[in-house]
Amino acid sequence: MAKFTLFAKILNTLLPNMCEICHSFCDQEICDSCLKTLPIHPKIKSIPPLTNIHSLCRYEDPIKHLLSRIKFDGQKHIASHLSTLLKRHIPSQTLKNIDVIIPVPLHSARYKKRGFNQVDLLFQPLAKATHIPYHNHILSRIKATPPLFNLDKEQRPIILQDAFCIHHPKVILGKNVMIVDDIYTTGSTLNACGRLLKKKGAKSVQGMTLCEVK
Repeated sequence: MAKFTLFAKILNTLLPNMCEICHSFCDQEICDSCLKTLPIHPKIKSIPPLTNIHSLCRYEDPIKHLLSRIKFDGQKHIASHLSTLLKRHIPSQTLKNIDVIIPVPLHSARYKKRGFNQVDLLFQPLAKATHIPYHNHILSRIKATPPLFNLDKEQRPIILQDAFCIHHPKVILGKNVMIVDDIYTTGSTLNACGRLLKKKGAKSVQGMTLCEVK
C-alpha cells in the first residue's frame, strides 16, 4: 500500500491534472469550461422552525459526481471549487444578520471512517470570507442513523429523534444561527437540528445547503 501511494504521488507530480468532469488535461481539478456548466439554481423556502432554507444548486451531475468523489473517495481538494461557488453566488444579504454558522455533524463513527466532515470543507471558507464565526463543536450527532436517502419522508423524522445534542449552548443563546449541510432532500435533518437550536435558546435559525434534490 505504501509503495502504491508513493507511486501515485510521483504520477501526480509528473502528469498534469485531469478535469474531474470532462477528463481533459488542465491546471486544476475542474477546468474553467466545466465550472461554467455547474447547475446553479438558487432556491429559498421556508419550513418551520427554520426561517429560510437556501440551496444553491440542483443535486444532479456533475455536482452529484463531485460530492461523491469528496465524500467516498477522499478527494477533499475538489471541495475548494464548490466552496468558491458558494462564496461567489450566495448573496451577501443572505448572511447579513447571521451571528454564527454551524455545520450538520457526522456521527463520530462515520467521521472516524471518513476522516473529515465534507460540510466543513464546503462552508468554512465561506464563513472565513464573511467573518462569521464557524463552530463545528456546538452540535454533535449522538445517534448513528442509517443513510437517510434509503428512507421515505415519513421515516426520516422518526429516525432523527434524539439524534443530536448541543454543547456550550451559551454560544447560540439569543443568536441568529445558520445551519449548513451539503444536500437538502426533505429537510428532516435541518429541521431536527433547527428545533434543537431553538429549544436551546437560538433567536432564529436558517438553513443553507450546497444543493437540493429535485
